[in-house]
Amino acid sequence: LADHDNYHAFCRLLGRFKVNYQLSELVNADSYSDWIRLVAEFTLQSLQSWKWAGSSVYYLLNLWSKSATSVRYLKSDKPNLLEEYVPKVIECFVSSRFNSVQSELSELGEDPLDNVEVLQDQLEFFPYLCRF
Repeated sequence: LADHDNYHAFCRLLGRFKVNYQLSELVNADSYSDWIRLVAEFTLQSLQSWKWAGSSVYYLLNLWSKSATSVRYLKSDKPNLLEEYVPKVIECFVSSRFNSVQSELSELGEDPLDNVEVLQDQLEFFPYLCRF
């Protein structure tokens, strides 16, 4: 997370996982449970780092959204663990937006919710996550 360019590239890479692999392929991988746990931890940390995560969060929300909408097509007996992590991602996203507004208002800085384009991109995935 220290280098913004690497962070952004890593978020883009994670966002491509669901495009390149079916959820069943991911779930059936030997280390899926470790991978999804680490992706969830990375996502939560990213959402909490709202001051500089910016547009990179889009790719993470894309991954979670596409994964959540794919569950209904999943034909695997292995646990997908999304029911454990998706609610945490939603909760962290909402609380981080509230925290960003509170922080910026107390510092009389620029309101992070004023960037309508970034906000719309991020909220585009929200209905799919909430339906999960």
